[in-house]
Amino acid sequence: MDDKSMWRTVIAAVAITTVGSLYFYNQYKNEHASSLGRPQNEQVAPQTEGRPLVFSGNVLPFTIIEAVRNYTNPSVPDAQISVMIEDGGRMEDWAATAAYLARLATKNGAVTGKVRIFLNNPWGDRAPTEYKNLADAYFDLRPEGERVGSGFDVFPATEIAPWPLMVYDEYVNELADAIPTGLSDNALERLNKKQEEAARKFVVNRYHLPSSWQYQPKSTYMLSQDSIDGRRIGITTIENKNDVNSAEACLQSDNGTDLVRGCIRSGDFSYILPDEKRRPPINFNARNLIASDISSSDSCESFIKFIDMHKNLSPADTSHNNVFLGTLMFSAHIDADTIGNDYPRLLIGFLAQCHANPKLDITSAMRLAAEKAGMSIQE
Repeated sequence: MDDKSMWRTVIAAVAITTVGSLYFYNQYKNEHASSLGRPQNEQVAPQTEGRPLVFSGNVLPFTIIEAVRNYTNPSVPDAQISVMIEDGGRMEDWAATAAYLARLATKNGAVTGKVRIFLNNPWGDRAPTEYKNLADAYFDLRPEGERVGSGFDVFPATEIAPWPLMVYDEYVNELADAIPTGLSDNALERLNKKQEEAARKFVVNRYHLPSSWQYQPKSTYMLSQDSIDGRRIGITTIENKNDVNSAEACLQSDNGTDLVRGCIRSGDFSYILPDEKRRPPINFNARNLIASDISSSDSCESFIKFIDMHKNLSPADTSHNNVFLGTLMFSAHIDADTIGNDYPRLLIGFLAQCHANPKLDITSAMRLAAEKAGMSIQE
């Protein structure tokens, strides 16, 4: 298994695996966190502890998408940082920016974490990320035998991908969201080819490319599968200290919930296609809500129509509907305790709101039902 695959396999488990008491964590952090080379306020700290540098790079100016700490396991705070840099720099700079932010996270109490560096783009860190992701850094301060990889691994890209590749990737992904469920393999293959051709023509027209242009993936535009030891990446200069200060403020912030604290960019990133072209048509003949392709932004009118057409449900379809409605409640920012304690009352209020406001989207109707009942809403 290559280094990057290993990190991907375990990164989700890191936040929920108990590895020791809070006392042990504090002792270990105080004794060993400097092994990542912590940044100081006015100067760049040594990173290598006598080991030769692989290379040095600049910490580039960036915009924060998110910079949070996850306390699912209180003894192992996990940092998640995503930023976008402006068009420019080189591989050494992208890797150095990722490494510096990883050190900043450990300075502020994170034991494990992931840093992602993206090219500034209209779609942020939303998948697909292959061509806009310029570097990833993973760190793990736990003792050898418990940690993943070397404890500080950086995976940079070599080149910035041309925009036609990024736009093609985004366009195909948006079209894929509109694929109906339940297609046969042959029908799905035909639809995929049709969508890929639509994306190719869109890119050709937008960038005035030759009509013969074809989508050709190139590995140098993607992150390396081989890691660089982050301890051996030097920092030449910090190009914008205000950006670094903002990231540190996020990593020290108590905004959020008991489990996740920090900063997350407000508002959605944009799409190429309008909403109606990114969603499959509602299948009113489906057996349950999950199979119907009804989305959280669909109208109460469509929801009520589906419910009215499916009065006699099997236990399995009733269970699927409850899963859909529970997910809808979460998307309306209703907290888990409220859902668990007041599910029937919330559902009755939701149906009342939908009947009274058929043009309202179902997420807003669910939220309105909770607010009317005086239930807890997470902002």
